Order: sequence, then structure tokens, then C-alpha cells
Amino acid sequence: MIKAYADNISVPYKYIFYPLLSTIGSLIGVNGKVLIRDGWTEPSCFWVLVAARKGEKKTACANLLKGTVQKSIEEDIIQQQLIENAGDG
Repeated sequence: MIKAYADNISVPYKYIFYPLLSTIGSLIGVNGKVLIRDGWTEPSCFWVLVAARKGEKKTACANLLKGTVQKSIEEDIIQQQLIENAGDG
């Protein structure tokens, strides 16, 4: 998926991967933990920076991720509403 998105807008895959990693961490939430190994967990907070020259489509990558994540969240909300409405009737 990452390579396909990167190829689609002609950017290195890193421009997509690292912001996506950070986005996933934020979706886990403040109480979420990542298990590194037995006995070692870390908060799901990932700080990333995509550094590139002007015109290298950094904003296009951010907008692509934002749109994709927002669409997924909206679909989840709709699905949850359908489940709740099915239980009401």
C-alpha cells in the first residue's frame, strides 16, 4: 500500500511511511502502549519529520494520508452507527 501511494504521486516511500507511522501512533491514543519485548513497553507516540526541498510534494503526501485516514474513520463511524441502529430495532 505504501509503495503504491508513493508511486502514485511520484515520491519516495519514506514520505508516506514515516507520517503514516506517526498517524497510527496517534490513533492508538495516549493510553496505548507498544510492546517492544517482554517487560518493555513504550507509549505510542512517534515523532517524525519529513525534510525535503520545496516542491518535493511533502504537502501532497500529508494530504493523501489525511484524506485516507479521515475516510477510514468516517467509515468506522458509519459502521458503528449501523450496528447501534440494528440493536435499537
